[in-house]
Amino acid sequence: MTLKKELAFKGDSYEICFLARNDRCESKDFLNKARIENKAAFIAIIAVLERFAERGAPNNENQFRRVRQNIYEIKVKSFRIFGFFENSGSFILTNGCKKGVEDVQTRAIQKSESLKNLYKDQNRQKEE
Repeated sequence: MTLKKELAFKGDSYEICFLARNDRCESKDFLNKARIENKAAFIAIIAVLERFAERGAPNNENQFRRVRQNIYEIKVKSFRIFGFFENSGSFILTNGCKKGVEDVQTRAIQKSESLKNLYKDQNRQKEE
């Protein structure tokens, strides 16, 4: 399994990247689905990500919060997209879900955590 970053937004504060697994990018697929389902929410998500790249992580806990150790949630309307900080200048988007059933959101957070750990392990092995 190969995990790699794809640049989504580059600003003065951060690079926001998608995490692709075997050339499939769940966070990008999620955003494309959001664009089809709710264009206004999609535009709002893109605006939050662009501001994040330009100015840094949102201070508004209704938009951005830590949900697990080193896993963060970006919230816009009923859409949630998850990710983690790779270093001081990079935030990596892993996957997303629609708010609703608690179990679905819990699984999405667990998936984000799993992808983060796989990515970190892969990079650690490259360094050795």
